[in-house]
Amino acid sequence: MILDPLALLISLILYIAGAYTFYIIFLGIYYKRQLHTENYFQNMYFPYYSIIVPAKNEEKVIGRVLGKLVSQDYPKNLYEIIVVEDGSRDRTLEIAKEYEKKYNNVRVAHCKESRGKPHSINVGLEYARGEIIGILDADAIPPPDMLLKASKYLYNSDVDAIQCIYQYVNGNEGILAKAGMFEGLLWHAFVLRVKDKVGLFVPLCGSGMFIKRHVFNVVGEWDERSLTEDIDFSLRMLKAGFKIKHALIPIGHETPARLRVFFKQRVRWYRGYFITGIKHIDVWKKLSKKLAFDISFTLLSPLLSVLTVIAYFFNVIYFLNAMKIFSFLSLLLGLFTYQFLYLGIAVLWIFLSNIKDKITYIMMSFFSIPYFFLLSMINIYVLFTLIFRRPLEWTKTEKTGAFDQKYFKSFP
Repeated sequence: MILDPLALLISLILYIAGAYTFYIIFLGIYYKRQLHTENYFQNMYFPYYSIIVPAKNEEKVIGRVLGKLVSQDYPKNLYEIIVVEDGSRDRTLEIAKEYEKKYNNVRVAHCKESRGKPHSINVGLEYARGEIIGILDADAIPPPDMLLKASKYLYNSDVDAIQCIYQYVNGNEGILAKAGMFEGLLWHAFVLRVKDKVGLFVPLCGSGMFIKRHVFNVVGEWDERSLTEDIDFSLRMLKAGFKIKHALIPIGHETPARLRVFFKQRVRWYRGYFITGIKHIDVWKKLSKKLAFDISFTLLSPLLSVLTVIAYFFNVIYFLNAMKIFSFLSLLLGLFTYQFLYLGIAVLWIFLSNIKDKITYIMMSFFSIPYFFLLSMINIYVLFTLIFRRPLEWTKTEKTGAFDQKYFKSFP
């Protein structure tokens, strides 16, 4: 029966995925004291920044991010803010223009026709004069010392770009937002910190990015056809020999609180991961095998969630047929290795970390199982869109402007 070898193959893949995930979490526990501290370059370095803020229909948040940016603890003559308004139908352009009139270092570029965030970034690059290019989403909440801390990282000539740490700050919007916060905590405050420590794949994440000008001279502009333009640019950087560092600079962001918005966002992300992973399969030739494996594992991880759904389906069949007990136990062990062991160790890490409001995150960890199944269903849909070649354009994620201060944490 074909189910037996297929079940064993899925089990083997889940064992490998579980072992690698366990490896990352073990390193996180080993380096736990270093994940929330950083050794900066203390030399005073004041580069000129061009901060690009792509914005479309962002009237609820554009004023907040611009207010935070013009109030940076940094010489006002050493940074400019470029708002690229992408064909909004609300008051985004009007609000941005008000800041342009009031502050000398704010500039507004208006695009009559909306062509997506990657195009907006490229438009911003045409205006940018800085030696460092920063990119912030319109819902970003940067701390006042963001540019000062970024300068301490970028003083290092071996660092070509930094990715700041995301902090989702709208957990007060409901259960889906809280689940997204838990997922974001593990990814941004844990996994990426660990990967940075051991030389694995640290991608640019779309916002809170600072990139040295010389990188664009080699790598080029953003790919406007890509659904995950940040991941694509990251891989082009790595293949060109540039280095991305994860920076312990907290930037507040929203995570979707409504299912429709969440679904649209994740479909774009996961389909973009698949396409980008295939497009950059040559990382196995151009980068170290260790780094190439981690890149492939990261970009193809949505496929693992699909395999777990298949594994659960097979286990139901095997449970009803006691003669297939070996295959049943094999799949069950694979699921435990990849899902439940990961969850248990993640909860342990929360206990050991210096995260505030531990109880909230631990309670949310138990919701991560149905949340994981939700992600699996989205990934199954994504696979169908790829198989049947359904067109999908870059779509923005709607913002509400929600913010709860207790979820925003500063670092030393």
